[in-house]
Amino acid sequence: MSWPPDIERERPLFEALTAGSRDSYTLEKRYVRKDERVIWGEVTVTLMRDERDRIAFSLGLVRDITDSKVLREELLHSQKMEGIGRLAGGIAHDFNNLLTAILGYSEMVRGELGDSHAAQPFVAEIQKAGTRAAALTSQLLAFARKQVVAPRMLNLNEVVADAGRLLQRLVGEQVRIDTVAAPGLWTVQIDANQVQQILVNMVVNARDAMPDGGAIRIETANEIGRPVDPVAGTGGSAGEYVRLTIADTGTGMAAEVLEHAFEPFFTTKEQGKGTGLGLATSHGIATQNGGFIRVASTRGQGTTFDVLLPRATGPLSAESRPAGPGPW
Repeated sequence: MSWPPDIERERPLFEALTAGSRDSYTLEKRYVRKDERVIWGEVTVTLMRDERDRIAFSLGLVRDITDSKVLREELLHSQKMEGIGRLAGGIAHDFNNLLTAILGYSEMVRGELGDSHAAQPFVAEIQKAGTRAAALTSQLLAFARKQVVAPRMLNLNEVVADAGRLLQRLVGEQVRIDTVAAPGLWTVQIDANQVQQILVNMVVNARDAMPDGGAIRIETANEIGRPVDPVAGTGGSAGEYVRLTIADTGTGMAAEVLEHAFEPFFTTKEQGKGTGLGLATSHGIATQNGGFIRVASTRGQGTTFDVLLPRATGPLSAESRPAGPGPW
């Protein structure tokens, strides 16, 4: 049985065929199998005539192209992501050089003016804007996978505790952050700054989904099994994982939005209030480190992101906290 929306696309072609204005057509369309699975088929319909050149019947041949179409779409998506990554990386590097000068000279100006100077608040705002821009640059570099990383053996509980004050400042007084640290948490091998970047991206996303305030739960746990994303229907390999959960009590996401949650530059926020890079960057970091992100969301009931990172064996690094101030 043809997929209902595709019937309307084929109708004018078939009408032209039966009217004799064309001899054949080829169309990619979807079909519903008996087991209700939807597949892609390439249908070729040819007009057959009798010995007097009168229309006798039409002959239709259908070829299953589901696998080849999926591979083609994955290739196109990969090429698109590679192009975006190169563009983002190039822009980020150039922009970072400009920010270095802006932040450096603004710091010199603050020192020359003295603490009591009337222009100090204005210079401070310049620095704040530069710092926010630096955070965006860091996201672009992470998305393009051109950021220098130093994976170490660490305990996520320590990273979450270290980021606590920063995260609370980001969400403000209207949002409560609760942390649940699992005892005996396994170690993971990842750059601590990347974990903090995931935390910041996820928490800011949760904050924006709660304009009237709410609560965010950050939880760690050990998990054994094969993580599966109910949205994409895909998952990681079976094994031992450390789970970092960020759950909010916000507005939640509709199914059509959830399907695009990790696409770069996709955002439902107003212009100027979101880049659409936060979740895409987090997804890239998790994948880069052999991990996976699982998401569940219900409209009006909040969203839960589970970041699963593979368990690593070995002693904790001497310094498991972020090496620097982070991208903020």
